[in-house]
Amino acid sequence: MHVRRPSDSVKHCYETTVVTDPLAALNERYRASLPEKRSAIMAAFSAWRADLGELEHLRGANRLLHKLAGSAGGYGYARLGESARAADGLLHDWLSDAPSDIAQRSAFLLDIEPLMHAIDDLFDVAVRESRTDNVGNVRGLMSRPIRVLLVDDDSELASLLVEKLRHEGIDVQATGDSAGMHLMLSQLRPDVLVLDFWLRNETGDDLARSVRSTPGLSNLPAVCLTSDRTPETRRRALIAGALEVIDKSTPPNQLAGLLRMFADRAA
Repeated sequence: MHVRRPSDSVKHCYETTVVTDPLAALNERYRASLPEKRSAIMAAFSAWRADLGELEHLRGANRLLHKLAGSAGGYGYARLGESARAADGLLHDWLSDAPSDIAQRSAFLLDIEPLMHAIDDLFDVAVRESRTDNVGNVRGLMSRPIRVLLVDDDSELASLLVEKLRHEGIDVQATGDSAGMHLMLSQLRPDVLVLDFWLRNETGDDLARSVRSTPGLSNLPAVCLTSDRTPETRRRALIAGALEVIDKSTPPNQLAGLLRMFADRAA
């Protein structure tokens, strides 16, 4: 696959500007990272396309697409996020039982390649795409303040969620793994625990079970946050004790309302 370079007009959009607002700075940083994300995804896919026998290239593209599916919508790139989610799902399902026959792999390449071309094109227009303003102006001043602990190893998305929820009047602390989670839980008692389901080496249902088995934390409200909409993921999270499974693309004002509702129920 040929990876096109951004036009001069698009390059101009990537130029660094001085941004003082933390939320605006995060958005600008993410926008500036899009060419690098695009290059990494397309390079991994192209490497597999050139050598269908080497699935690690395709697994690498799958991991990058999964991360993009989780973050793009939150940063306002809805079309790019939805396309990445579709490709992530197709690749994940196919790789779970990938055939060894090269002819079958070639057939799958023909199926997935149009979607990858579409994602490549969407990177071209992403910086010019209309964005939904998900930052609420009303901060819930009539609601009691709540404290949230977020566990997410996607630093880009975690930073965005922290800033957006703080704009909604919620006190948010974040960490990237179970060790950090338990350390912070030993120092503070949040009103709600928010767990990314697919962490690098852990899953949200494992984290939820470990919290449930910790003395003094068995009744701590927990929810899972994920871009994975499969029934199996939802089933696993709920069985582990999560109160709800929330899509990562949920607007921050709606997410804040859900977190307040779960905190109020447990109060």
